[in-house]
Amino acid sequence: SSWGCDESTRTVAVRLVGLPYAATGNADKMGLSIAFDRCRAADLSFRRRTGMDGRIHRNHGKPMTPTLYGIPNCDTTKKARTWLDANGIGYTFHDYKKAGIDRATLEQWVEALGWEALLNRSGTTFRKLPDADKVDLDAPRAIDLMLAQPSMIRRPVLVGDGWIETGFKPERYAERFAIAG
Repeated sequence: SSWGCDESTRTVAVRLVGLPYAATGNADKMGLSIAFDRCRAADLSFRRRTGMDGRIHRNHGKPMTPTLYGIPNCDTTKKARTWLDANGIGYTFHDYKKAGIDRATLEQWVEALGWEALLNRSGTTFRKLPDADKVDLDAPRAIDLMLAQPSMIRRPVLVGDGWIETGFKPERYAERFAIAG
């Protein structure tokens, strides 16, 4: 067997020769626990700095920077940004007011979460709609409303590699980024 600690991603790479040890769970016999111990401290530090969960990500083996979608003057978005900054988690901010949102992105989110979880029906923008626009909603109509008025999208939306969170709850963010409370 051989191992290495990739300094750029802080992941342990292990090439197994002699599979029986791995199959029986006796990794110590192959020296794998030593490899893990050498990278453990660096990995924990890396996860805290980047907010990544230690997985190998689809972004060419490097951690993906999460994207926070929202509106800068939204109180909940401000809280999420403050929390991310205070915990040293790098992210990209996507401002709906300036950059808008595209249909394909909304369709992916609706597929993952359901339109009911994404459409902010308690906000003033939705409440000001004519009653005819609020009844008999379905996914295509909800997407059309959110495209026309991005303020109707529940905020913030935080998207990582293979996951998505809506709203802001510090405990959910801490869980997502593997930060002890």
